[in-house]
Amino acid sequence: MNVDALPTIGCGGVMDLLFQIKDPRHAKGRRYPAYALLAICIGAILSGAKSICAIADWASQRSDCELFRLGIFGSPPKETAIRRFIAKLGHHEFESMLSQWLMRLNGRFKIVVITFEM
Repeated sequence: MNVDALPTIGCGGVMDLLFQIKDPRHAKGRRYPAYALLAICIGAILSGAKSICAIADWASQRSDCELFRLGIFGSPPKETAIRRFIAKLGHHEFESMLSQWLMRLNGRFKIVVITFEM
């Protein structure tokens, strides 16, 4: 799937959806915004990543410009940061919202199933 072809910002963009997800972490010690970590996860999974290690690897291969578009300012998140965030995330709400977004794209892109399991 060509992740670059997906709408990201503006009407129907995935970032609008991700801004609605509440960050389950305490404010102290947050290095990456929740929406940015989720954007990394979505991009990696839609590109074929099947594990948290693969998501971190995908993130490490993005250019500074690509990371900036996803809300990452500086170095990409490591596997431990992604794993800890996913563990705290109420993933059922996220999966529901993401499924609704993908359903609205039906017909323009191949639909995939995304679930987070620890």
